Amino acid sequence: MSGEGADARVSRRGVLQGVAAGVVLAGSGVAVAEAPGSGGSPAAARRVALSSDPVLHAVRRLSYGPTPALLDHVRAIGVDAWLDEQLAPELLADVEVERILATFPTLKMSNAVIATAYADDRKTVLRELQAATVVRAVWSTRQLSELMVEMWSNHLHIHAQNQHALLLKTVDDRDVIRPHALGRFADLLAASARSPAMLTYLNNWRSSGTNPNEDYGRELLELHTLGVDGGYTEADVANVALALTGWDVDRSTWDFAYRPERHYVGPLKVLGWRHANADAADGVSTGLSLLDYLAHHPSTARHIARRICVRFVSDSPPPSLVASAAKVYLAEDTAIKPVLRHVLGSSAFRNSVGMKFRRPVELLAASVRALGARYDVGGRSDAAADLLFLLQGLGQPPFGWQTPDGYPDRASFWISTQAMLQRWNMEQHLAVLGVRGLSGPRLDTVVAAPAAKTVGELVDALCERLAFQRFTDEHRSALVAATGKSAPATLTSADVARLAPAIGALVLSSPYLQLR
Repeated sequence: MSGEGADARVSRRGVLQGVAAGVVLAGSGVAVAEAPGSGGSPAAARRVALSSDPVLHAVRRLSYGPTPALLDHVRAIGVDAWLDEQLAPELLADVEVERILATFPTLKMSNAVIATAYADDRKTVLRELQAATVVRAVWSTRQLSELMVEMWSNHLHIHAQNQHALLLKTVDDRDVIRPHALGRFADLLAASARSPAMLTYLNNWRSSGTNPNEDYGRELLELHTLGVDGGYTEADVANVALALTGWDVDRSTWDFAYRPERHYVGPLKVLGWRHANADAADGVSTGLSLLDYLAHHPSTARHIARRICVRFVSDSPPPSLVASAAKVYLAEDTAIKPVLRHVLGSSAFRNSVGMKFRRPVELLAASVRALGARYDVGGRSDAAADLLFLLQGLGQPPFGWQTPDGYPDRASFWISTQAMLQRWNMEQHLAVLGVRGLSGPRLDTVVAAPAAKTVGELVDALCERLAFQRFTDEHRSALVAATGKSAPATLTSADVARLAPAIGALVLSSPYLQLR
C-alpha cells in the first residue's frame, strides 16, 4: 500500500462496513442482503447508492461487468437493441476469445481423443476447460450467453473432478450446454440426459432393468426439472430410473450408447406420464418421451422460471414474476429467450438495482473487465494459473462444486468475514500486484492529468473508471483518507503513480463492485 497501509486498512473497513457487518442496502433501499448472524439490525446497515441508471443496471446484470466500450455501445444503440444482439450470440464476432482459446487444444477434441491422449494427464483437461470458462466470462462479446451457460452448468451440474467426468466434461460443455443455453429447455434436458459426462457422474451408465440405479432419476426430478417440492414420489423416482435403463456410454468412443438388453420392459407411470414400454428396442424413445413430459410439466416451468428470476432479479424474486415467467415458458414450448425477455422487461427487474451480490467468478470477471486487462497469449499459462488460483481461494473454481446442486446463487452463502477478506485480497492482487500474462493500461495513466490533479479528483476518476459512478460523500471521504492527504491536496505524477493502484484496489473491493 506504498506507506499508507494502516490508513488504507481503516478506510477499507469504512468503505465496506455495510457488507462486513452483514447488511447491504443498495440503490433506493429496495435491496437487502443479510449475512448469517447479522439479524438485519438497522444500526448495522449502511446505504450504498448504487446508480439506478437503466443502461448501467442492464449492463451490470446482463454481462459479467461493464467496460467503458460496452457502456458506450449500449448507450449508442439502446438497451433493447443490445439485448437483441445478446440474444443472437451466433451473430456476434468473438475474435479475441477465439484467439485465446486456440491455445487450449483439448477444447476441440472428442471424448475418445481426450480419453486416449490425456489418460495420464487429466488435470490438463480440467485446467484448460476452467481457463476457457474464465476467458469467456472476461473477454467474450457474447456476455448474456456466457451468463446463461454458467447458469445451466450449475443447474445441470457435473463435478468435473469426478473420476470419469474429468475427461468428459469438456465435450458436455461444448456440445450440450453451450449450443442449448438460449434454446429450448426440453432440448437441453434431452441432450444432458445422453451426455456421457452426466451418465457417468450420476451413475446412469451402471443402471439396468435387473439392477436399476436411481441417482440420475432422483436428481432429474429434484434438481433438473420438477424441483424438490414438485409433487413427485419415491415411486416416480423408481420409474424414472427404469425408463432410462440401458442408457450407457461406449467404453471405446466414450459417446452415448444404448444397450437394449439392459433396458427394463414393462408399463411405466411417472405423475401424469404413462408408457407401455413394451419393446426394449424402443428404450431411447421411451426415455425421450418421459424427458419431454418432464420439461413441459408446470412444476418444471415454475422451477426454471424461478431460477432465471433469481439469476437476473433477486435472491427472493416476486412470486408474481415467477408465475408469469412460468406461463411464458409453457406457452413458448420451453423456449428460454421469451422467458428472458419477459423477466428483463418487468418492473421487478427495473427496480432491482443492487439486489444481487456478485459470486466470485462474477466479481473476478467484473474486476478484470473494469481494469481493462488484456490476455497475453504468449503467457497464457501464467495468466490462467493466476486467475484460477484466485478463484480457488474465493471458493468458486469452475465446475468445482462437489454435489449435483451446483454453486448457490444467493448472497447469504457468499458473505462472511473470511470470504470478504479473500475478496479484498483478490482485488489487491489484481490492482496492485497484477497477474502474470495479463497486460493493460496502468491505472495512473488511465486517470492521469488533467482528470486527477488533486486527491479528490483522483478518487473521483478511479470511482468513475472502475465502478462507473461516483461514490457517496461518506465513502468518498474514506477513500480520500486512505491517501493520508486532504481532498484538495495537489498531486504530482509520481503521487498518482503511487496512489492509483492502492485506491483502485479499494474501489474494486467496495460494495459498488460487490453488488450488481
